Amino acid sequence: MNHQDQPSQILLDPATGRLFVIVPEFARMDVFNKERHLTLTFPTAGQAGDMDLDSARHRLFTATRNSPQMMLVYDADSGQEIAHLPAEGRMNGVYYDARQRRVYITCGRELPSGFVFVYQQQDADHYTFLGKVPTGAGAGTSLWVYPQNRFYVAVPAQDKQEAAILVFEPQP
Repeated sequence: MNHQDQPSQILLDPATGRLFVIVPEFARMDVFNKERHLTLTFPTAGQAGDMDLDSARHRLFTATRNSPQMMLVYDADSGQEIAHLPAEGRMNGVYYDARQRRVYITCGRELPSGFVFVYQQQDADHYTFLGKVPTGAGAGTSLWVYPQNRFYVAVPAQDKQEAAILVFEPQP
């Protein structure tokens, strides 16, 4: 592996033991089985970044870091693109909420204000953009804590703004 083949994220599917590896410089996803053999490579629409998985419906969620920014849904078994929806700014976190069947993406790190983009999963193949929730200038790092039903977003200190951790509780 040379320096250009560096993955941006590795995700383990506990149900199958497969590893999903994003290689953004080549706009591709590599999938390895539990024996660590490459079983599938497919192109991503742009330089994908973070990702998450809906194991029950075999859907992989990611977002592009280059223009045009978007949220992408792939069939985790075939690599076929299922859907793409708008996003804005450089994304920094992708999370699937199985309870609400929603995807949360933290975007806009380089924008005057960051956002959490929220998408509703209608079924395995259909998604709706619900809206974007403002976070703060420079915000991007985030964490979804499923057992607590909480979404945390870090907002760095800037000018007269103190650093903060925003806490969101998704509602039905």
